[in-house]
Amino acid sequence: MLNWNQIGKEMIVTKAEGNKVYEVDNLEIKELYRKYLGSDISDNLPSAGTEFPLITIRNGIKVARSPIAILEDGALLFGGNLKVGEKVKFAYGNLNDIQNSIYDNNKIFSKLPIESIFIYSCSGRKTLMGEELEAEFQMLNSLAPTVGFFTYGEYFHSFKINEMLNITTTFLALSEDAHNKSKKIITTKKYTNNRVLKALTHLTKEIEFKNQELSRLNQMISKSALYSTSDRNGNILTVSNAYIEFLRLKKKDVIGKNHNIFRHPDTPDSFYTNMWKYLDENKRFIDSLKNRRADGSEYWIRIIIDPIFNEKNEKIGYSSYREDITDQKNFEYLSSHDSLTKLYNRAEFTNRIKNKIKSAQRYKEEFGFIVLDIDHFKRVNDTYGHKIGDNVLIRLSEFLSNHLRDDDFLARWGGEEFVIIANYATIENLILLIKKLQKEIAKVSFDPVEKITLSFGLSVYKDGDTKESLFERTDKALYMAKENGRDRYEVLL
Repeated sequence: MLNWNQIGKEMIVTKAEGNKVYEVDNLEIKELYRKYLGSDISDNLPSAGTEFPLITIRNGIKVARSPIAILEDGALLFGGNLKVGEKVKFAYGNLNDIQNSIYDNNKIFSKLPIESIFIYSCSGRKTLMGEELEAEFQMLNSLAPTVGFFTYGEYFHSFKINEMLNITTTFLALSEDAHNKSKKIITTKKYTNNRVLKALTHLTKEIEFKNQELSRLNQMISKSALYSTSDRNGNILTVSNAYIEFLRLKKKDVIGKNHNIFRHPDTPDSFYTNMWKYLDENKRFIDSLKNRRADGSEYWIRIIIDPIFNEKNEKIGYSSYREDITDQKNFEYLSSHDSLTKLYNRAEFTNRIKNKIKSAQRYKEEFGFIVLDIDHFKRVNDTYGHKIGDNVLIRLSEFLSNHLRDDDFLARWGGEEFVIIANYATIENLILLIKKLQKEIAKVSFDPVEKITLSFGLSVYKDGDTKESLFERTDKALYMAKENGRDRYEVLL
């Protein structure tokens, strides 16, 4: 018979060794008692903890664990083992509630043909109940002669498994007679007249019922939401089941690690600088980013991060919700990129040049525009075949990407023709860039093609330009470069 009332949230043992418990829910064990039961309890451990054991469920049986000593390494030594990963709750004992529950149980037992009772009860239960424990034994003795003793823990055998129990009364009822004899339960006290105590007990049970409802909702959320919490440094404290499944990991691989283990090298430092700026100011942060799993696979998420505060309004960490937007990003990529070269395509260029012109008109910005073409590319396809021609386009795209500034825009216009938007560039800047490209491309191997040269048309945005007028002028400059011998550039302003 346990008869303890569980209360509060369900917690997980996160660090333990045998009977020694170091952390629950990643909180040091003494801090856990302080947080949920107050400093009066935590400062008087282990004795004060006897009245508030931790309850876990094993094989359908409620198993209580009460602290019996504080160790030098900060651990609490309990009267039985608790395993890492086990779910626990605090419990409390209301003497009247316990006694009434015992009476109700004994009414059921009185209908059984019991002739003798062997009992062993935890000394911790004696400490809690004091003289009230006599009423419990008196009720049992009214059913049949009772004998037993007090222990520091009780073994209970169930489902071929032995369990070590604490704060429990265990009894074995024996009979050689199958016929039941009517028995009257002797009790000195059945119901309490303390209305406040009864009301508080009822309220506690109602709260516990609500906690169970919340727990069910949390389980539903855990199965569907990509959720985690972390400390102030981004070290992971909790993760939902859905997020673990999404990451293709186990919780032990994630708990205690920093979120930066999922950082993708493509994500710039500026993203995290901006994120921490918001969080340091206790603001909600919302954005999208690309991350990478431990197995190397990439994914995109939309993330919402909120600060978490304790009861003293001190920030203690962060909660994070994520939405998997990988499919959306893949679709966006396919709609904006060339499938062969992986550069931006003509449709994306059209959007960018329109926006660039609007920005230049509003803020009086200058930018350069380049149209370039591979010389005699048809001859490459005719001589070596389209497969080699595709390889040339891919190799050239990589070359151009590696030799442009990060804020310049490069796209494949179509065929062997490419376009470049050079931000904040004058015509002099464009000429220097083209000379550099001409020099460096001579060093690039396009094997089996012996040599690749490029022709360039150059221009800059001028007030009143439209997308059509700027492209027409620059394309005409490219035509002039080809007419004048190729492997050169021409400028039209």
